Amino acid sequence: MSRAIRHVKAEYRDIVKLIESLTGSKSLWNIWSDMIEMIAISIANSVDHSPRSKGREEHYLRIAKEYSPKDMDVIARVFAEIVNQYEACPDQDLLGEIHMSLNFGSDALGQVFTPYNVCKMMAKMTVDNGPIDEKIAERGYVAANDPACGAGATLIALVNVLRENHVNYQEKVFIVAQDIERTAALMCYIQLSMLGCAAAIFIGDTICNPATDNPTRLELDENVWLTPIYYTPIWQYRRQARLLAQMFETVSKTAAPEIEEPKAPEATGLEEPEKEEHEEAPKIKPMVAEQLSLF
Repeated sequence: MSRAIRHVKAEYRDIVKLIESLTGSKSLWNIWSDMIEMIAISIANSVDHSPRSKGREEHYLRIAKEYSPKDMDVIARVFAEIVNQYEACPDQDLLGEIHMSLNFGSDALGQVFTPYNVCKMMAKMTVDNGPIDEKIAERGYVAANDPACGAGATLIALVNVLRENHVNYQEKVFIVAQDIERTAALMCYIQLSMLGCAAAIFIGDTICNPATDNPTRLELDENVWLTPIYYTPIWQYRRQARLLAQMFETVSKTAAPEIEEPKAPEATGLEEPEKEEHEEAPKIKPMVAEQLSLF
């Protein structure tokens, strides 16, 4: 299969030049993936203080040791340029476009990112405010899932279409995304973080280990990356509500143990014979019968 080749857009050329200036002992792909990894960790560890943050910090330091202080300054400038690009225009797939412009699509994984204008068209064709408004009215937000997210172009297009339709996606949309390729998933994480999306990005095989919105997994799985806005009060309140709902659901599924009624003793043949009754048993007065029926 031939690789997809695209021209670098004029607005991305400064970023590409900075990245290419780092080429030396490492290949351009290794520099790109290292840079994406470090930027993602910088964002995640600013808000995520769970046990997995320590491992990510150690990983960041291992990568940083392979670059000179001058190179680290260049990577910081690339990060600043990414922030500036999204400040100027949130309606774009910046990292996906650069990724494909540098010819990094994977033939082995069938990885050729969909152009952003195609994603935007699909989002406009798919979004229907009626059901979305109903779901928001029902539980306060809607969820979106992309099981093969790549750099996140489809999700970026979605939230931009929702914004154009006057839906506050930062408070009303929760995104679950997954990709088997680590660098692609982290690009998605960086871009959704730049847009202020509440999202959980999973790194892994969608078929063997699909993403879920289980709160326990979100907090503990080292392959889950939570965007900064997920830690704001409104989404933490929803997280607590989801945890409570999960607890009640577990309790309701736990059936109470059945108590067996005592069995009558088996006949041994030594019991006294029953006496014949010649008189009728006295009848219970109606009032007493009514009283007994209350118990």
